[in-house]
Amino acid sequence: LRVSLRWSPVSDACKYVLYGDDQYPVDVNNPANIIASGIERCTFETSKIKRYYAVTAVNMYHQESLPIQMSVPEIYYDDMKGLVILPKVLENFDKISIFDIFGENFYQGEIMPSIKIKHLLPGVYRIELYNNRVKENRVLIVN
Repeated sequence: LRVSLRWSPVSDACKYVLYGDDQYPVDVNNPANIIASGIERCTFETSKIKRYYAVTAVNMYHQESLPIQMSVPEIYYDDMKGLVILPKVLENFDKISIFDIFGENFYQGEIMPSIKIKHLLPGVYRIELYNNRVKENRVLIVN
């Protein structure tokens, strides 16, 4: 599994540094979070899967900019707590169903800010959200 990242160029940048972490915001002061440095383009592909990413620009004097943080994912899984976390913007839905890659519905219930599901394996899951007017589909990626 690999992830492809892309960002907008910075005019004075010579190179970029990519950081990754499972906590938001990504701590760019922790060198353990550096995925790659010396990146010359505004794209990067990595097999180091993290929940969140940040990128900084480096100028010709080796000064690093403030980080640009990747957006918080709409729906994500907190494996430490065993919770599927839903954002407030989904509170206009009443019910949720979660399906595995084979279409097996393994969770169905009311919309809540978080849903307890222990030991969710890495993979891609389909989320169906319902209210009395519409049904919408979303994706949950568990690393």
